[in-house]
Amino acid sequence: MSSKRRVYLVAKEFNISNEALIEFLQHLKFDVRNQMSVVSDEAYGEVVKKYGSAGQVSDADREFRKMLRDKRAQEEQRRAAARRLRPR
Repeated sequence: MSSKRRVYLVAKEFNISNEALIEFLQHLKFDVRNQMSVVSDEAYGEVVKKYGSAGQVSDADREFRKMLRDKRAQEEQRRAAARRLRPR
């Protein structure tokens, strides 16, 4: 049995986001709920199959990261607009 691998460590190893890894593993019906969930050896094997050697980033991951950046930027713009409209 190998040491416990947490989602955030596996995501870091493969240079993908925690959210992308959690979504991928949940799609495969593995019981992961957050970045602190333990990744089983079987789940780790599936990650290796999909993402290949550590450090490669797929187009799907790039798109997912772009979507997250865009959401954050929109949220920040919304907050800035709300601050400007707030009476003092």
